[in-house]
Amino acid sequence: MKDNGGARWPRRLALREAVQGAETDPRPEGLADIVPTGSESAYRLFCECYPAQQLQLQLLYGTSQGAFERKTRQSIRITVHRVLRNVLSDPRIGTGRPDEYLMEYLEDEIARLKERLAQDNAVAVSRGLVIGLGRGITASTVLVAVPLFWGAGLLQELGVTLDCANRWSLFAALVCGGAGAFGAVLSVLVRLRGSADDLVHQQASERARTVVPGQMARSMRHEGLYRVFVGWILALAAYFLLSSGVLTAFSLPGTTADLCRSAQDAGSSASVTGFWGFWCAIGLVAGLSERWAFGLLPRSSVRRRNRVPEPADTTAHDLKSALHDALSPKPPVTFRGAIGAGFEGDAGIEDPDDSEDPAWRIRGGEQAVLRVELMTGKRAAVMAALETRLPSHAVIRDLSVVAGRTEPTVEIEVVIDAPYLQVAEEDRVFTLNTENGSASFTTSVVAKTEGEHEIRVAAYSSGRLIQSLVLDLLFEDAP
Repeated sequence: MKDNGGARWPRRLALREAVQGAETDPRPEGLADIVPTGSESAYRLFCECYPAQQLQLQLLYGTSQGAFERKTRQSIRITVHRVLRNVLSDPRIGTGRPDEYLMEYLEDEIARLKERLAQDNAVAVSRGLVIGLGRGITASTVLVAVPLFWGAGLLQELGVTLDCANRWSLFAALVCGGAGAFGAVLSVLVRLRGSADDLVHQQASERARTVVPGQMARSMRHEGLYRVFVGWILALAAYFLLSSGVLTAFSLPGTTADLCRSAQDAGSSASVTGFWGFWCAIGLVAGLSERWAFGLLPRSSVRRRNRVPEPADTTAHDLKSALHDALSPKPPVTFRGAIGAGFEGDAGIEDPDDSEDPAWRIRGGEQAVLRVELMTGKRAAVMAALETRLPSHAVIRDLSVVAGRTEPTVEIEVVIDAPYLQVAEEDRVFTLNTENGSASFTTSVVAKTEGEHEIRVAAYSSGRLIQSLVLDLLFEDAP
């Protein structure tokens, strides 16, 4: 037993976690579960002002609870607690508007969390592969040692007698195969250095690009055994090709018959040494070529990618490509700007001085005109411009993407979600210049039922939600 942070864990449990990974936490937590007491209102403002960052933190925090190493889970938990505490205690969160510097801080912390999870995946892959190789080489050592030292006695117990030539042939095949196993391990270890990330992507799903770290470790353990087995097969194939005389490119240092005839000669030791060295070298070289034996799935996928699709398969190929693009969208385009929305006319505003986000009173059956404005550029300038272009008391929020690819233009889709309301135009797509672009549109809203309703104006870029505005509406019966 050993002490691990105050909790006593059995040694075998620690060993099992090192091989198979830590067990999944039976009591998962969400981001809302770790909000400090008394910060609930600040957390709601955080969700409204930074929806994309909040969702990414939620996703990373949930993913970390299934990380391969327990230390990774503890590290990410502490980091998320610290980030959440820093953001919720920041005075800028109380303004109710996104802050450029606070958003950059969140993006930097999210990038570090992603890197930490990527390192955990690399550890799972590397450890699983090394353990698989270790098991394979241990089995190979036993398979070679048992026949060499006890093989003749075991065969005699079974009533099987081998002459001198057959014994030398059997021992040479085993030694050549064992050397091939070591060559395969050496080949894999040389390629493993610095390529753990590539192995992670290879083991990940083609669509989601992610799998559970424990599953990756298990798959790589099987892969390690498979590589050692391939080394054995290649080495034995080389031995049979050369010893049978099919290939005459190499001259053998001696045959088994020669070794048996010279067994009593004083100079026979040199011939035996050359015999063992030759077959060990052949096996090692054959095992090093295991990298040519691709996995069945990657090999078939390579063939499909290199093959020109036939006309009959064009539709299916296009559908698969479209589905892949939809499930794996490109990185978003980086830009800075703002979005605002409000209803034209001030007569129906409910308590505009007592609430930061006012509510509009509209009678049932009457049309309310909703105006949405978007601008890209420096935050202070676009905020001031939107205040002059939008109706009074309009809701204005930051609209920025700080991590992604750089392009001259960005495509933004605005979607209006208004349950129980009749909206003339519910979505519009704009293509804006990332430096100084602007766009606007108006649509009508008609109430169908009495009561208080919400309208959400959501902005998407590259399939990702980047901002969401909430407008409160009070609908009354028509007089």
